[in-house]
Amino acid sequence: MPAVRGYAKDYVEAARARLDAELSAHAKLRKAAAHSLAESEIQALEQGRLADLLIALDARFTGRGRVAEDGHPFNEVRVLAAAALAADGIVRSVRAVRYDPAKAVLGLKIGEPPVLTAAGVKRLGIAFLDAIEGRRGA
Repeated sequence: MPAVRGYAKDYVEAARARLDAELSAHAKLRKAAAHSLAESEIQALEQGRLADLLIALDARFTGRGRVAEDGHPFNEVRVLAAAALAADGIVRSVRAVRYDPAKAVLGLKIGEPPVLTAAGVKRLGIAFLDAIEGRRGA
């Protein structure tokens, strides 16, 4: 798929609003689940849900192309989405995508399962969407 030259501002803003809404709903569900589930069960559900948000973010902007910068949010989202889709969920290098954990928003290491938090996904989502607007926004 060729890289997209730009995304309409309303498309990016809708993605930003969707991410905010999903994270808000996640916080409410987490609070409600605290009354009936053990913390370990909540964390297991949380990891899957937060990974799904990154997969959706990656898919929503799949035509964005690659960036030749280690640790760029575009690359970080792609690497973490690939990890979420992998059978074992381990963060791995993705061919043709540069990723340096030391320069990444979340700093998750290659070879380890990602431990996601709502706050971390929000930080990465903001950085990603800001980069979409700055580099590709129409």
